[in-house]
Amino acid sequence: MGGDLPSLDSSTRRLLTNEEVLVVDQKSGHNRELFARGDQIAWAADVPGAKDRCLAVFNLNDVSPAEVAVTCSELGVSGKCTVRDLWEQKDPGTFESKFAPTINPHGARLYRVSPAKGILKYRRDNC
Repeated sequence: MGGDLPSLDSSTRRLLTNEEVLVVDQKSGHNRELFARGDQIAWAADVPGAKDRCLAVFNLNDVSPAEVAVTCSELGVSGKCTVRDLWEQKDPGTFESKFAPTINPHGARLYRVSPAKGILKYRRDNC
């Protein structure tokens, strides 16, 4: 952080002190790229002691918003996924087979994905 800490605006302060985001930064493991499809990129990480995954999605296009679709199976989850938006601290809901948020141009989002009535299914390429 290269800013003046005493004079941070409230949104920057919330971002830097967001406990859910700090867990991703300080405790996630097995961080890996899931895919790079043109201007769309997704990264995942494991949450120690949980069956959850951290998911970061990026839209590198500088002009247009993009729907960045990630399937539950790409994250190693079979069945439904429950998603938590870590920056907004909101729950977008439960998704059957894929989660496809719209990401602003040159934007990114950070989520925590949990199996919902599904069993976490580890594959050799994602554990």
